[in-house]
Amino acid sequence: MADEDKSKIMKFGAIFFVVLMIGSLFAVSISYLLNNDSDSNTTNTTTNNTTAIQVPISDMPGKEISFTYTNLKDGVKHLPEGTLSAQVSKIYPTDRVSQMFPGANVSQVLIGSYPAGILEYYTVGNESGSVNISGNATRGPQYDKYNNYSLLIASTAPQYIVPGNPLLLASYNVDLAHRALDVADGGNKVSTNFDYILSKTDDVSTFEEMIVFRSNNGSDYEQYYQRSSSFSNGTYQMEGVLLNATSGLKQDLTNQSLNASKNGVSYKISDNGDIFKYYMESTNGVSFVSESSALKKTIEKHTKTAN
Repeated sequence: MADEDKSKIMKFGAIFFVVLMIGSLFAVSISYLLNNDSDSNTTNTTTNNTTAIQVPISDMPGKEISFTYTNLKDGVKHLPEGTLSAQVSKIYPTDRVSQMFPGANVSQVLIGSYPAGILEYYTVGNESGSVNISGNATRGPQYDKYNNYSLLIASTAPQYIVPGNPLLLASYNVDLAHRALDVADGGNKVSTNFDYILSKTDDVSTFEEMIVFRSNNGSDYEQYYQRSSSFSNGTYQMEGVLLNATSGLKQDLTNQSLNASKNGVSYKISDNGDIFKYYMESTNGVSFVSESSALKKTIEKHTKTAN
C-alpha cells in the first residue's frame, strides 16, 4: 500500500475531534489546511482586491524558529500553555496542505488549538520552496514585527507565517503568535495540560497521526489520546488512552473488543483506575479503517459536543 493511501486510512480522527471539542471556527481552518480542494498554487489571481502571492521561504526576513520533535510528547514542549488540543500528523506530497508551500518538502505538522486561535508548525526539509499568501500585489508582502521576528501576514483571517524549521502558521490571533515566539525563545510557559495522560502513552516515533484533547464538561471522560501507526511488518495499530473514563464508556469499548476477531482485528485492554488504555491492531488496512470508524462512533457517543 502506498504511503499516501496509508495516510488516508490512518488520519480518520483529527478533524472529527477538533469539530467536537473546539467548534466550527477552528475546524474550518484545519480542514482547509488538510483538505482544501482549491488550486492554491495560482499566482496573481485577484479577488476582492487581493492577489495570490508566492513568497520564497529563503527571502523571508527576521529570526527563524528552530526545534525538532519525534512525537507528541516532544511536540507539546514547544507549545504555549492553555492548549485545548494538540496533534502531530505526517504529511505526504499529495496532501492538499503541500500546495500551501510549493517546492518545499513538508513532512509533518504539529498543531496546538487554543480558545483564541491555532498554531501550526510545519517541518520543512529545505528552504527552496515558497509560501502562498493573499495580499496586495502593489504593496507586496507585509510583516508584523515582534522582537527580532518578522511575521508574514498571510491572509485577512488573519494568519501569520514565521520562517524556520519548523515554519509557524498562526491563525486568528497575533497575541497567540507572539506567545508562541516567546516559547521559542525560552521566555514563556509551555503547555502542561496533557503531561499526565501523555506520560501513560507509548514513546514511539512511528506514527501517521497523534492527537490529544480535553473534553467538554458533560463528556464521559476528561482527556483522550489517540495514535495511529503503520509498521514495517505490515501491522496497523491504534493506541487509545482515556483519562477518568466512566464505567459506561469503558464497558462500551470492552464490548466492542469482544467482536474483534470476526472483524479482522485484535484488542488489548487495560484498566488502571484513572487510565483506561486500549490497542487495536490489524494486518488488513480495510479492516483497520472499518474498526477505526466504529471506535470513532463509540467515543462520539460519550462526547459532549462544543456549543
